[in-house]
Amino acid sequence: MTEQNDQPTIIQPAAPVQTPITPDGDAAKTPWSKQTFHGIPKLTLAAGTAILAACLILVGGIGYGVGRNQAADASIVAKKQKLDQEYQDLSKKVSEKQSTINDLNMEYTDAKKVISDAEYLKNDIKDLQTQKSDLEQQVQTAKDQLTSLQGQVETAKKSTVGSGVWQVGSDIEAGTYRANNSVPEGCYWEISSGGNIVDNDLPGGGYPQVTVSDGQQLKLSRCGTWSKQ
Repeated sequence: MTEQNDQPTIIQPAAPVQTPITPDGDAAKTPWSKQTFHGIPKLTLAAGTAILAACLILVGGIGYGVGRNQAADASIVAKKQKLDQEYQDLSKKVSEKQSTINDLNMEYTDAKKVISDAEYLKNDIKDLQTQKSDLEQQVQTAKDQLTSLQGQVETAKKSTVGSGVWQVGSDIEAGTYRANNSVPEGCYWEISSGGNIVDNDLPGGGYPQVTVSDGQQLKLSRCGTWSKQ
């Protein structure tokens, strides 16, 4: 038995025969720059395409440039902020240093005044030292004069006698003594030694004189002052 195929038979349509399109004689002879595509000159299409490509390139470049510029601007801003902060810090330090300098200048001015006052005081001290030296010299001169006067007084005491008893050698010096003025009538003088009268007199006037030695005593009564000769 022969099997029968119940499926219908599909008949494929025949492919159309394509006829190559060739430019007509006029198009083949037309220059490319004057040829058209759908009524638009090919030259215009080419120019537009080139312009569009250039625009795309330009826009891309601008976008890239803008991106780079924004990044650069951000970097510049950051640097500027950093420099501004450093400037503020330096300005603060300069202000502090200036304040210190001002304080030092005030101290220097005060020190100069103190030095100036010290110079005046130094000059005053020199003047006072000179005055002190002069006064010391005057004092020394006065002391010398006083010593001399004291010596003269002591000498005068030992060389000048009046009423009283005088020990020769301690109270008065040995030697000759004479009345400075004319003695009155009641004048009495006496020289003694060891309790014994060596000599005496009642001159009753004139300028009597006596000579005494160490160890003797001289007694004068109402005879005024006598000086060593």
